Amino acid sequence: MPFEIIDNDDGSYFIVFTVKHLFFIFNSFFRNYCFAISKSEDEGILDIDIKFKDENNELHDIRGNPFKCGFVKASKANNNELTGPAVVNYITKQLKDISDFIEVTKENIEIRNKNIRENVQELINVMVNLEKVRVKNDDDVLTLDTIEEMLNFLKKKEFGKEND
Repeated sequence: MPFEIIDNDDGSYFIVFTVKHLFFIFNSFFRNYCFAISKSEDEGILDIDIKFKDENNELHDIRGNPFKCGFVKASKANNNELTGPAVVNYITKQLKDISDFIEVTKENIEIRNKNIRENVQELINVMVNLEKVRVKNDDDVLTLDTIEEMLNFLKKKEFGKEND
């Protein structure tokens, strides 16, 4: 698939490619990389493989790799823009999902009102939820880091400011 890499001269890059008349810009916040794109089995989904090239020219996966990129023919064109409504919706949904997970898990690991010395099932439930937190931690940190970079990008583009 043809693509164009644009160096932003700030440690980040734009990767621009066209898929069956759909236009998309993939923004990478990493230096020294290469990537491969392969069509997934599901129509409209691309797998994007981005590697970090070290000083020895060896390629390494970057955190979160591989990435998925979806396309819907009926989507409005501005949903494929980095400052479009899909970005704001994504950020809002991810933050809500993390917040909901924290709230539910916090209730399930709270032991003050549980009789864990006499009720083994309550203790097991606490341990299961602590394991869920441990497993989900890396994904949530990556999501929060990604959101932070997205917000920094939007701030640079002065997203949401009124034009005079």
